[in-house]
Amino acid sequence: MVGLGACGGSSGGGGGDVVTTDTTVATDTAVTQDTAVTQDTAVTQDTAVTQDTAVTQDTAVTQDTVTQDTAVAQDTATCAPQCDGKTCGDDGCGGDCGTCDAGQACVSDACVQGLSCTDVIGCMQSSCDAADQTCLGDCLSQGTPSAQTTFLTLNDCAGTHSCQDSECVSTNCGAEVNACGSDCAPQCIGKVCGGDGCGGTCGTCEGELICNAGACAVAEPTPTTCDDAHGAVGCCANGNVYWFEGGALQGGSCPNNGCGWDASNSYYACSFTGADPSGANPIDCFGTNPAPDTCPACSCEGKTCGDDGCGGSCGTCDGDTFCGTISQCVATGTLQCKVKDGCTAADPCTCASCVTDGACDVDDDCVCPDCAAESFCIAASNCNGDGVCDMFNEGCQCADCAQLPLCAN
Repeated sequence: MVGLGACGGSSGGGGGDVVTTDTTVATDTAVTQDTAVTQDTAVTQDTAVTQDTAVTQDTAVTQDTVTQDTAVAQDTATCAPQCDGKTCGDDGCGGDCGTCDAGQACVSDACVQGLSCTDVIGCMQSSCDAADQTCLGDCLSQGTPSAQTTFLTLNDCAGTHSCQDSECVSTNCGAEVNACGSDCAPQCIGKVCGGDGCGGTCGTCEGELICNAGACAVAEPTPTTCDDAHGAVGCCANGNVYWFEGGALQGGSCPNNGCGWDASNSYYACSFTGADPSGANPIDCFGTNPAPDTCPACSCEGKTCGDDGCGGSCGTCDGDTFCGTISQCVATGTLQCKVKDGCTAADPCTCASCVTDGACDVDDDCVCPDCAAESFCIAASNCNGDGVCDMFNEGCQCADCAQLPLCAN
């Protein structure tokens, strides 16, 4: 070490310097003249020679130096990481304060949503001069780890071919360009479940918990009536949107994108957040219906089963009966649909057929004797709009092809 070499007075090693100097002094003492011995000065010199003071001092220097070096090593070994207020980045002692999840980047010691490869390029093009390496590096550091790797691979290819324009890059680095374009930055910040926007997931919920707008939550009751769902205005429950339309309760699943107030249309929908700012239309289902005029009049008059028109029930059928399309309990097998006499496949417009499943529904051609009176068969909208008039699934009035343009062909 430097300290030992300086004390020895030689260009050799520290320990060697000390030993060589003391030995030389001892040799000088051995050849001291007798007259020198009798002189006080000589005695003083002898005393100086015979004392191991020089060695002791040298040794002390060696110890001091070693002690100082040890203290330095101890200071280094006991470095206190500085991670207050940091979620990632350097801790000041050669370590880090944490790592970011996939799809994130460490920017200013915090995990933020990372940029995709194309977003990194966009940042560079919109914010940096071509020669500003600091700015370019800042944009790159905001990319996800995969985005940074993909960009650097593309950048290396462009450099290899000395490209100065996009045409050169496209011509020589097509695979790298495609890889950059397909790079996707998962969107999982603030989410513990649901989709990540790249075909993956941010996590799943355990047990009976459901994913609601990226968070695991206890499942809420599901609306079953028009009033529960607040009519056409709708409401949000379990990350889904519910509303009443077309005489039936409707629902849309949006756990990944959230459910909230669509101000432009004045109703609740997927891909929005928050409640109606006016407070007139609560986001939660149930409670007082803020839009009762959008719900049909609930009635079970003339019905023994089926829906009451508001999502409620008018009763259920027992035993071997089922609820027919006019909300009456009908014995299984009552509906016996038959093909008209003389019907041939060559003349399907005068023919009708039914699926003998005991129920008159969309699978049956409504001109069957027991089906023609059903209210379902009155609406021309129930015809199968496939442009082909056949004996199956055309429904209702399409059986008489001449009367409807849809069936004219």
